[in-house]
Amino acid sequence: MATRRRDLDGLKAIAILAVIFYHIGFLTFGYLGVDLFFVINGFLITAGLIRNVNDDSFSYRKFIVKRFCRLFPLVLIAGVASLLLGLIAMLPDNYENLATSVVASNFFSNNILSAITTKNYWDVVNNYKPLMHTWYLGIIAEFYIVYPLIFLVIAKLCKNAEKAATLKKIRNTVLVFTIISFVLYLIPSISYNSKFYFLPFRFFELSAGGLLAFAVSKPGSKRTLKTTVSCVSVVLLVLLMVINADFMSAQLRLISVVALSLAAVFTGGSENRISEAVLGNKFVSSLGAKSYSYFIWHQVILAFWRDYIGGMTVWSTIICLAIIIVVSELSYYFIEKKIKPGVKLFIACLVSAVAVSGIAGVIYLRSGVIRNVPELSISLDNITRNIHGQYCDRIYSYDKDFPENDKLNVMVIGNSFARDWANILLESEMADKVNISYSFSMEERIIPRIVESDYVFIFSSSENHRNILIDLASEEKVWAIGTKNFGESNDYFYLRRFSEGYFDSTVMPDSKTLSENEKLKNLWGEKYIDMIAPVTTENGKVRIFTDDNKFISQDCRHLTKDGASFYARALDLEKIFK
Repeated sequence: MATRRRDLDGLKAIAILAVIFYHIGFLTFGYLGVDLFFVINGFLITAGLIRNVNDDSFSYRKFIVKRFCRLFPLVLIAGVASLLLGLIAMLPDNYENLATSVVASNFFSNNILSAITTKNYWDVVNNYKPLMHTWYLGIIAEFYIVYPLIFLVIAKLCKNAEKAATLKKIRNTVLVFTIISFVLYLIPSISYNSKFYFLPFRFFELSAGGLLAFAVSKPGSKRTLKTTVSCVSVVLLVLLMVINADFMSAQLRLISVVALSLAAVFTGGSENRISEAVLGNKFVSSLGAKSYSYFIWHQVILAFWRDYIGGMTVWSTIICLAIIIVVSELSYYFIEKKIKPGVKLFIACLVSAVAVSGIAGVIYLRSGVIRNVPELSISLDNITRNIHGQYCDRIYSYDKDFPENDKLNVMVIGNSFARDWANILLESEMADKVNISYSFSMEERIIPRIVESDYVFIFSSSENHRNILIDLASEEKVWAIGTKNFGESNDYFYLRRFSEGYFDSTVMPDSKTLSENEKLKNLWGEKYIDMIAPVTTENGKVRIFTDDNKFISQDCRHLTKDGASFYARALDLEKIFK
């Protein structure tokens, strides 16, 4: 590692291309490029730390300053750019979410924020989040803080020992932490969400690459075998990111990518002529060297491109890729390459992070409201935090027994779609005629309520749930609530608020929702409440706005108060409540 290994830059190129094409929507498993980045990063960081220990030049402070000076500038600039673009494009909820992401990204904790909020990296809503990808930097930053402490502590404890003995103890300690992290990752009771976003479950990927730095083979040893292993591992890496193999679980696929990444790193280098020719050629290695700029900017551009332009058609994708290339190249040559790590830059970045976060904090405290939005009944004079979330979640307060009166007892069971149904009833003429009781799931504690019910509504695709409810109540009383979808992001329509036909906007529901709707129809038959049909237009798309020009849904899934009122008018409730 005395000189730069261009083949590692080539591997970075593979990783960043996989990530970019995943976020565009072309590679189902392209996100695994991040795991390749983890292995390479661990290898390179450890190689540098080993040199520092050998040279007696290791300084924890200098290490932190150097690493964070590399990360900080682009993160700050991307955050500011996102806030400016979002000012024009985003509705309040999305702008508020962006503000929280800016603060989290500025302090390298977006992985923690994502684990708490979105909780699902694969949720389609992430396509419209400009900084969703900085969760990766959160894990990297945490690794930079924790990992060198192993070197620092052991080097201090063994300051009179020979360098070889000290490095051996460091290696053994890293090995122990690697095993612990890998075991934690394999524990089935821990949620995949935690395993995806938190360092303890990702540490083994980085530290495994680090262990390679302690075990790099001698030049010229078993050259033919190394070349073969290198070629095979790189080909298999690419295939794992491209091909859908149903027999592989997400966990097994990730472990396989880590193992192949280790093999590719271990067997590459200048001694491997094929690796050097393919991965180390000027074009490929140059792309890998610029991978950080490409990583930062690709999602920012993609998110706003979707907001401004819409779906990713062939030509749209080509133009978007061209913009990503231009912005990333400019970022690399005029920002990234100009960075000179040092305490002054580090302090300047910290001060800038606080300042930008302060602006983002004001946006957050204003709930993302920077103008009147009559389509959502939001005004600058009456800002209420999380108004739509509160509206949907108010139904949790109905998780109680029925009162004793002459009204109809209505039991509502299920997730937020079920809560939407309860809100529809409360906005309808039935509001004064029913007692509503709610439960998020089928539980033994609600059996007495089900028995007392005149009507039971559930959002569920389980035939077992259907049979249980029919046994407890009767088939006449039990109804299923339908699924619904209003596209992916209202920002696309909101940007066109000054155009003719704005309030006539329609969108095609996603295929998954349509498929689930048909499945539920077949399961429940005439006792199914189709939530898509009342908003479907002649062209087969669904409406975005109510008759009085209000958004039906603020997040394309759940109903606003105006949306619930619209459904209360559109649905034939008399057919249900005979």
